[in-house]
Amino acid sequence: MEIILDTNIFRTDFLLKSSTFKTFIDYLRKTRSTLFMPQIVMEEVSTLYEREICQRKKGLDQALDYYNKISIVLYSLSKNEVSSLNVVDSNYKQYFFRQLEYIYVDEVPYKDLYFNEVINRAIKRIKPCSSKGEEFRDCILWLTILDGIKNRQHDECVFISNDVKDFADDSGRYLHPSLSKELEERCLKLDFFSSLQDFNKTWAVKIDFITSDWLTENVDWDRLNRGACKEGNIHCSYFFELFDRRSKLEGDLEYYEIINTYLDRQISDFYVDEVSDNNYSVEIYLTGIIETSFFVKVDGDRQYLKSEIIITEFGTQTNVTVTNRLVCAYTDEYAEEESSLNFW
Repeated sequence: MEIILDTNIFRTDFLLKSSTFKTFIDYLRKTRSTLFMPQIVMEEVSTLYEREICQRKKGLDQALDYYNKISIVLYSLSKNEVSSLNVVDSNYKQYFFRQLEYIYVDEVPYKDLYFNEVINRAIKRIKPCSSKGEEFRDCILWLTILDGIKNRQHDECVFISNDVKDFADDSGRYLHPSLSKELEERCLKLDFFSSLQDFNKTWAVKIDFITSDWLTENVDWDRLNRGACKEGNIHCSYFFELFDRRSKLEGDLEYYEIINTYLDRQISDFYVDEVSDNNYSVEIYLTGIIETSFFVKVDGDRQYLKSEIIITEFGTQTNVTVTNRLVCAYTDEYAEEESSLNFW
């Protein structure tokens, strides 16, 4: 899913630490959704944050002056001392990406060619311009969205803005008819939500229960363990590499055999894909220990095989189906390209 947030959504919580934003960010991570970040939104949010910080700093300085005037302590607090408390951090963009460290953020720039279209819309009062020909900024945002999602027609795209006056219909729940018509003419699809809370209720809250702890408690570990590292689930090149790096035997490798595997019985990572209502495909990543016996042909008076057991960590990936909050199906397939050995 590609999700676009308007500036007004960030403005309610610059630090992205409210329960609403935490639920939303958790959804982004679990579903590997992309946060579609138009340049104009990033610039606006950064500017608004800096302005807010300056206003708060001014209020803090005024409060400090008043405090020093009436304080009976032997020394006065200086403004330098207050500044040293790191209460001011104007690099909002850097902070933003730190908070979304494990989320894919697609920064989409606006283009110079938008401005002719913005002027045209302002003159002709085409949405999201108002009847007064205003909302240049909204026009640039809308054109960025149109430009950005045209190459994402196979992904579900969502736009979240509480600017219902310029983007929504009379109910405030759906896109304005003229904007919907524009999408239809371009063969594009875009869902609209007027708040982050509404989006969470529709999408995020439903998968709140799927956590690493919940999966750990509910999957059949014996079944997973039996199939986690069968011959072929991990590409043979990994075993050759393991032998080259770790073996103390001299000679060419004849063949190898997997003796045993032991899963850690914990989910190292997972991703959720909604198949239908209350029905989810969950891609889970597993780690464990694998014992492999390597056999080398030794030349001498007569040829014979010499073996060595190498124990190492391994990782693998498989899928389970969760329906009505129960793990009800296992693919019993382990993606070879996602399975590997730790050579060190």
